[in-house]
Amino acid sequence: KKKKKKNPPPQLKMSPFAMIPHKSKPFRGILDLSFILKMRDYDLLSVNDRTTRTAPPDSLDQLGHELARIICAVAEADENEKILFAKWDIKDGFWRLVCGEGAEYNFAYVMPQPPGEPIRIVIPTSLQMGWVESPGYFCTASETARDVADSYVRTPIGSLGSHKFLHLTQTGAYSKVDGLPRDPISFLKYYIGVFVDDFISLVIPRSQGDLDHVASAILNGIHDVFPPNDTDDNEDPTSLKKLLKGDGAWDVVKEILGWVFDGDAKTIELAPEKVTERLESKEWVE
Repeated sequence: KKKKKKNPPPQLKMSPFAMIPHKSKPFRGILDLSFILKMRDYDLLSVNDRTTRTAPPDSLDQLGHELARIICAVAEADENEKILFAKWDIKDGFWRLVCGEGAEYNFAYVMPQPPGEPIRIVIPTSLQMGWVESPGYFCTASETARDVADSYVRTPIGSLGSHKFLHLTQTGAYSKVDGLPRDPISFLKYYIGVFVDDFISLVIPRSQGDLDHVASAILNGIHDVFPPNDTDDNEDPTSLKKLLKGDGAWDVVKEILGWVFDGDAKTIELAPEKVTERLESKEWVE
């Protein structure tokens, strides 16, 4: 510790720690990596200002197209076909990616604590939400997981085996699929998409085996890129909390990216809470 104090790493930068509103709890901590420290005669540039962009430049290009792709997939289904939806979330998104050796000092901050307590400096070893390059690197990883999952779907039905979370997808409309006729020469109709840390799938199932196959493909694809936690399912990259809420269950009606999709009626509408927010904010009034 004394050595670090006398000879700090050249990458060491201190950023303020801020609390921002969060949808599932009052506040969430985040580093203000755009903070510029104003000295008497000069300014110390922020971490974001001093960042050399190295994330793949095309990694964020697909974000604006995901909703349109889902709508297109729904629109292309025949009227008599029933679409089932499911989704999976990556827990602690950016924190799943580890900094390169030495780069962690760019994200240092002072731990907030009561007056009189010794100063404690935190050196996080994962990418931070406030860093300008985090979205690019994370989306590269999540899109790679989507590609891996898609390659698994193309394998023979039933060849993937089970997954520890598969049973959490076998609820909702899953039990009603058995009665659907299956044409042995028909091909599986499906779609897999990802929006940052949200994995989304649409399937027109011929049997429950189709749903299990796609779910296993996605769950295994996620774990191939984001290593599983084999000792504590609550800390697994695939959010167990969201699975227990029913996100991964196959449903005809599902909220996806803030919109409610109906795979039977082939309709889309804004989620009720989003409608309330718009009406209360009056943003639609000119």
